[in-house]
Amino acid sequence: MTAIFAAILYNFGNLIRFSGRETRAQFWPYAIFLFIVQSIVSSAITIPIMVNVFIKAFQFGMQHARTTGGAPMTAADQRAMDQMMQGVYADMGSILTVTTPICTTLFVILLAAAVARRLHDRGMSGYWGLMPLPLTAFSLFTMPQMFAAFATHTVSGGWFAVLLINSLLYFGALILLIVLLAQRGLAGANRFGPAIDWPYSP
Repeated sequence: MTAIFAAILYNFGNLIRFSGRETRAQFWPYAIFLFIVQSIVSSAITIPIMVNVFIKAFQFGMQHARTTGGAPMTAADQRAMDQMMQGVYADMGSILTVTTPICTTLFVILLAAAVARRLHDRGMSGYWGLMPLPLTAFSLFTMPQMFAAFATHTVSGGWFAVLLINSLLYFGALILLIVLLAQRGLAGANRFGPAIDWPYSP
C-alpha cells in the first residue's frame, strides 16, 4: 500500500512536469486510481439518468396499459411514446454532453504528464500519448448531434457507421498506447534523462 500511495502522491506532485522519465511502478498505481475515480463519478452521473429512463418507461406503460391482451398501440399512444422518448433523449443529452466532456478533460489533464514521462522511459516522444485524443474529441463533438438525432427520429445508418468506425479506431489507438505504456523502460540513460531509481520498484 505504501508503494501505491507513494506513486499517486508523486504524480499529483508532478502534474505539469512533462520532462524526465517514469517507471511502470510509478505510473500504473496512479493511472488505475484515476480510472477508478472517473468510473465512480461517471456511474454517479449515469445511473440516476438510467433509473429516470426506466421510471418514465414504467409510468408510460402503466398509463397506456390495455385492458385486453394483445391490443395494438393506437396513434395517440404512439405520439405519447414519441413525446416521452424525446424527453428522455433531451434529458440524457443535456446532462451527458456537459458532464462527459468535463470528466474526460479532467482525466486527460491529470494523466498527460505521467503518460509523457512513461513514454520517455521507453525512449519515445510523449506525443505518442496523443493518439486517442482526436478520436475522443470527435466523439465529444458529435455527441450533442447524436442525441438531437435520436430525439427527432432522424438517426441514419451513416450516423451509426461513422460512430462505429470512430469507436473502433479509438479502441485500437487506446490499446496500442496501453501496450506502449506497459512495456519495460530502457536500461540506463536515454535522451530524456537517466534511469529512475524508484525505491518502490518491484
